[in-house]
This record gives sequence, structure tokens and C-alpha cells, in this order.
Amino acid sequence: MKGKILAGALGNCVHVAGVVSILRQAEELGYETVFLGAAVPVDEFIEAIHEHDPDIVGVSYRLSPEVAESLLADFADKLSPSDRQRRFAFGGTPPVCLVAEQTDLFERCFDGLEHMGETIAWLGGRSECLEQHYCDSLGERIAASGSIPLLRHHFGLPDFEQTRAGIEEIAAARVLDVISL
Repeated sequence: MKGKILAGALGNCVHVAGVVSILRQAEELGYETVFLGAAVPVDEFIEAIHEHDPDIVGVSYRLSPEVAESLLADFADKLSPSDRQRRFAFGGTPPVCLVAEQTDLFERCFDGLEHMGETIAWLGGRSECLEQHYCDSLGERIAASGSIPLLRHHFGLPDFEQTRAGIEEIAAARVLDVISL
């Protein structure tokens, strides 16, 4: 067993699909997981940390950045110094992740735009290619991805230069493994 991860959606947020997905990936990597559910009040989240003693705490919030700011400040203020010795990760929309990053609590903020392999690498899965470079061959990608399928998509525009620029943008985002023309 690699350790224990506790995660849930904070405050009034009921969006838990991302949390469930991450916890499922973590279980496949050998973690014990505790899912707190949706709309977990700050005090209950802190109590669960004390009760379950996780190695990693995952906090999710996908609503307004303004509400996230006060919720995350309250959450951070209620953590004891020993609570802060754990690893903390945050998941939310890109604007909410910007707020979460300002708390200096979270080791990593996931905004949903990452390649699945980045999440697995952060959890301590096979990450040879992700840490060095984005693998150049299909064989390397398959070996590094473990149980994650490779993603392929067709892309093409009437103009060659627009197609090239579009492929460059898709490649920079690292959301696909193969682009066919």
C-alpha cells in the first residue's frame, strides 16, 4: 500500500466527478482512498483529516473564485501545524485554481486540462517520459502510460498553415498522443 488519500468537494460544491476519477486512479496505483463526497463543510473536512490520518488530502471546488477564496482561507486557517505536514492537492476550474495557488497550501493544483498521465505521475505512478520529455514514439508512450489508453484524434483545416498551427497548439497542450491528418 502506497498510503492513504482523502478527498472531497469543499463547501457548497457538488461537483465530484473529478474527485472520483482521481481516487479511482489512485486505487489502481495501490493507494487506500477515502471519499468524503460532495458539499463537505470545512469543519467536517478537517475532522475527517484527523479521523482518517491521510498522507494526501485532495480538496475540490469548481464554483466561483470569490467563494473559493473565503472557503480556502477558512480551511487553511483551521489546519494545525501537524495537519500541514501532509501533501495537499487541489482540483477546480482554472480561475479557482489561481485562487487556490495563492494559499500556498497546495503542492499541486489540477484544473482539468492536464493529461491523465500528469496526474498519475504526481501520484507516483510510472512517469519516466513525463518527467523527462513527452515520449516521441508510440512504444515509449505505451510503456510509460501503464493502463492508460493512448488518445488519437483527426485534425485538419482547409489551409495548411492553419492546420500546422492548430497541431502545434494541440501538441503543446499534451492532450493527445496521436494526431492524424
